Amino acid sequence: MGFIGTFFAEQLLHHDYRVSAHSETEFTPEGGFRDGIMAQIAGITIESADISPAEKQLVFHQELVLTQTTLKNLQKILYPLIEGQNLLLVGDAGVGKNALVYYINKMRNLPTVRFSFNQDTLPEDLSGSFRVLPTGFQWNNGPLTEALEKGYTFVADEMNLASPEILKRFISVFDRRRLALLEKDGSEVTAHERFSFVATQNPARGFEGRKNLPESIARHFTTIYLDHYPAHEEQEILRGLYPEEFAAAADLVVTLQRALETAIWKNELAKEDLEHYHFNLRTAQRFMNRAVVAGLADTDAPAFRDLIFTFFVEVFRLEADRKAALNIVAATLAFDAAALLKDFEIFLGQNPELPPSAYAAAENDGSRMFFPITAGRLRILEKIEASLDANDNLLMEGDDAARMLELLTCYAAAHGRPFTEIFLSRGMHTSDIIGALRPFGNSVKWVDGPLTAALRRGDVIVLENIDAAGSELVEKLNMLLDHAGRLALPPEAEGEAILKKEGDCRIIAIKRTRKSRNQQTISRALRNRFFNLHVPVIETQGEIAEVISLALVSEFGEDDSALRKTLVQKLSLFHTKADEAAREKKIGGNLAETIRYREEHILRLIAHTARYSLTPQPPLPKEEVEKNHPSPSVRKDGGFEVMQRAVDIYYAGMLMSAEDREQIRRLFARIFTDMPWDDIFAGLAEGKKKNPHDARQTR
Repeated sequence: MGFIGTFFAEQLLHHDYRVSAHSETEFTPEGGFRDGIMAQIAGITIESADISPAEKQLVFHQELVLTQTTLKNLQKILYPLIEGQNLLLVGDAGVGKNALVYYINKMRNLPTVRFSFNQDTLPEDLSGSFRVLPTGFQWNNGPLTEALEKGYTFVADEMNLASPEILKRFISVFDRRRLALLEKDGSEVTAHERFSFVATQNPARGFEGRKNLPESIARHFTTIYLDHYPAHEEQEILRGLYPEEFAAAADLVVTLQRALETAIWKNELAKEDLEHYHFNLRTAQRFMNRAVVAGLADTDAPAFRDLIFTFFVEVFRLEADRKAALNIVAATLAFDAAALLKDFEIFLGQNPELPPSAYAAAENDGSRMFFPITAGRLRILEKIEASLDANDNLLMEGDDAARMLELLTCYAAAHGRPFTEIFLSRGMHTSDIIGALRPFGNSVKWVDGPLTAALRRGDVIVLENIDAAGSELVEKLNMLLDHAGRLALPPEAEGEAILKKEGDCRIIAIKRTRKSRNQQTISRALRNRFFNLHVPVIETQGEIAEVISLALVSEFGEDDSALRKTLVQKLSLFHTKADEAAREKKIGGNLAETIRYREEHILRLIAHTARYSLTPQPPLPKEEVEKNHPSPSVRKDGGFEVMQRAVDIYYAGMLMSAEDREQIRRLFARIFTDMPWDDIFAGLAEGKKKNPHDARQTR
């Protein structure tokens, strides 16, 4: 949630442009407060805590640019906090709910314990649980019990997502600052005098599945609606965080984002899209990080416009929305709309800076279907690299046929980065990815889940199907995905209670584009935690031709002859015509869902051809030849039969109707009539002998 004013020096390589917070406190060389020193926050004096070195790990570093709205929000929080009130902070994503609490606690040297609530939150998740040891049972405090006993601030992140029936279990905490440990022995914990309870809640509008806390719970809290920042303060925040020469860029990005956000709320932009788009200071900061790293301070520079396209035009999936966004960009930049459209088209057609050879070794590891690195995919790989280098969380979005996971596998292999895939689904529990107690002999022991293990190793973590996972799982990742970059482990876990995302560790999520309102998707709050990257499906004839050419080179070696070029052109024409017929329901109309012929179909056809290109083929029966192929003279070496069989298996085979299958066969025969198959297959066979791919297994 809280991202306002946060700035990580590592995101800008060796640059550090943070604005120091104003205070009247005195710091020790170790970074803690001296005993007896009072912190001055927004004009309010508040006592600082004397804590142990271990507890300092729970004091989150947080910098704020102290604008008038920031000071006003701080004061609204501080007075009830000093008076011992429970707080409910309500505000849009990015307004700074968590950041303000982190900042206050940094200034008063007080640990913060944050727990992300969800639909599956249980009382023992907060109070604690027993762990079975060889010597007996061991009680482990939950985060709320720990905060109560030691006087920490407990942040109930999105508490409104939890069941009200579960929350009522803790009314004694809200009301009397006491908690009976029913899960332990019934003993009661009385809150330390420093303890405070802060809940956060997003507004219902624009945050799917959110409901406000019921009055029975909310009445125990002082509700604070946090003020939004006016445009000039957003500009002030960005100006305060970045070098002076980037002031014009900061002003422009705020103006542009506000125009886009206004168009979205008015249904003038992304009206027909079923996904939810959101622009706030989180997005602005990601943009500014990239601009500073690239040295793009000149807002009139073509490279600056390219960065605008990357963040504020390409993010939209539909062509109409991209054109509308371009018009908004043109108005903001005071740039001719037609000229800007031309610039955008040039931007889309730019050759990637990364040479294809950088990914050549990663194209296929023998365990997957061949993955051709086309020019378009090189551009996507370049964007992936730029995003991860900027320490962004990356959300890759596209249809199933976009092969997003293969793209990431290719990226990780080419760059030698450890890579962990975590496949999410509805019904998964957080313990499935974080870890749990598992049987071990006569006892149990903690076993890390894949997410926890990957964080410890510093891997690139891919959360596949994030849109299919239940909110109870996704919401648990809130603190990991925001600037805190931390994952709180349950009480029974061994070792550190909180893991930090650091070093080369990156989080990448993959989601499928929403095609109907009944299909589950992610909220705009979650989307806003990522840099969004749309991955298109390869489907135009030109793109398919490029795929075919790369696959033929991989199987049969380089060949720039006219015959090879003709084969590429004919195969791409056949594939795109077959897909067009399927898309328009000219074939497959009797099936429940529209079928599509994708890149995988033509790759399987080529792999089949390659497998049998060196094997003599028996001739077809005479009646079969006369029925389907009136020109048998073109079939002397059996090459045509090999490819015809591949068409039958990988194209006609997925059709129910015999008439549809025959139509596909006729399409193939018509396109490939009078092809010199003797010469073509002789060349392919010779190339195969020189360029064997014995390890490849077609999937």
